[in-house]
Amino acid sequence: MNNFTAICIRITSFIIYLLTALLLLSCANPLNRATYERNMEQGYRAEKDGDWGVAEIAFYRAAENVRFGNLGDQKESEALFNLGRTKRIVGKVDESVDLLERCLELDEKLYGHDHEMIGYTIAELAASYFEKHNFEKGIPLLIRLEAMADKYSGRPRAFIKQLFNKYSAELTKPGMDSEAKRFQDKAIV
Repeated sequence: MNNFTAICIRITSFIIYLLTALLLLSCANPLNRATYERNMEQGYRAEKDGDWGVAEIAFYRAAENVRFGNLGDQKESEALFNLGRTKRIVGKVDESVDLLERCLELDEKLYGHDHEMIGYTIAELAASYFEKHNFEKGIPLLIRLEAMADKYSGRPRAFIKQLFNKYSAELTKPGMDSEAKRFQDKAIV
């Protein structure tokens, strides 16, 4: 075998190896899924224990694992939602808004504009806008949420009612009485 043929074989072997490695990296990996699920579970446990710092780290790791592991839009949405919600709770509201806006885009792509799943994200994003005192962006979200608020029960329903109450109280200050009354009525139902 001459030198040229040997070089061609080596280059071809290297290219095949490289393409195989890229193909494997682009696929959803069971190890990535297991790591994602472990991080999500750790985040939920920390949240239950009230350890929001640990929850934030765990949900961040889960979100990064989804991103690098190509686990799909549904897992990415779940990770962004939990991380965004946690960021709001720990007071990192700007980060929360960015994450929840990305989550809302994914949710709309996955479920449509009025599916029950999307209401959770809308409520959290409206809460983040409330924390930022950006009521102009929060009010349209509450109007969207108004149509689906009756679908929820338990803690989500209580959170949504509290959100309507907060917006209602805030809107009476600048004299937006009709919107305030509208949200107050929804909070009572």
